[in-house]
Amino acid sequence: MDVRVLKEREISVLRPHLGDELFSSLGRRRHACAALPDGGLFVMVRAPETGKPVHIFLGDALLLMVTDDQRSGHLVRELKSATPLEALHDFLEALTGDDAEKLERIEDTVTELEDELLTSKRPGKGIGSRIVALRRKLLSMKRHYEQFALVAGELADDLAGALPPEQFRRFQALRRHAEWLLAFVLHLRDYVTQVREAYQAQIDIEQNQIMKIFTVLTAVFLPLSLIVGWYGMNFEMPEYRWELGYAFVILLSAAVCVFCIWFFRRKRWF
Repeated sequence: MDVRVLKEREISVLRPHLGDELFSSLGRRRHACAALPDGGLFVMVRAPETGKPVHIFLGDALLLMVTDDQRSGHLVRELKSATPLEALHDFLEALTGDDAEKLERIEDTVTELEDELLTSKRPGKGIGSRIVALRRKLLSMKRHYEQFALVAGELADDLAGALPPEQFRRFQALRRHAEWLLAFVLHLRDYVTQVREAYQAQIDIEQNQIMKIFTVLTAVFLPLSLIVGWYGMNFEMPEYRWELGYAFVILLSAAVCVFCIWFFRRKRWF
């Protein structure tokens, strides 16, 4: 079997095999799987890490890959498959071979974030940006596994009659693996959403605590404002001629503050 890996700038070599219509639509596609009139098979996927397109043409004894993704080129060069179809299966399998471990590590990261939120009195710095980064990463992985599952499904279902019977089982297992990875990512996305809601709830609680403190302070000083307004009126009051009037107002203000603080503490408002 002849294996060739070309750069994206040499993609024009695919035009004679794909035809003008399919070739001109490649820039608008995220994935593709098509049986060609000359008996070949064309598959297009996106590399999981870089998102770069990976174009694969299968002939009778030829596997031609056009991509700028270095990992994909390295994987296909390492293949020892006997036929192009086997090489395509082995490449797609190797492309996501260690993704289960990656998803488990992401799950551990989300669990640590959740524990940090539940055990701390206030959210730490940078948690919000970490949650956003995880959501973006999972969104990218979701798109990758969706197109990967679609390609594997089309190959497994033999929509174009391109697979011999002995290849069905292997591609069906590949499709199930892709669907499992997609379900795992969707589960992690829901998990991150729950953690984000817990983070937002902590932010709201902290803001409520701050507002409660300001409310208590306002309630404590409101009676003092009333006393100031009362004695600031331009009326002749008996206290003005009382030698202890000034001390009385001071003690009255202090007593009002102490009473308000005692009352709020008793009600556990702060």
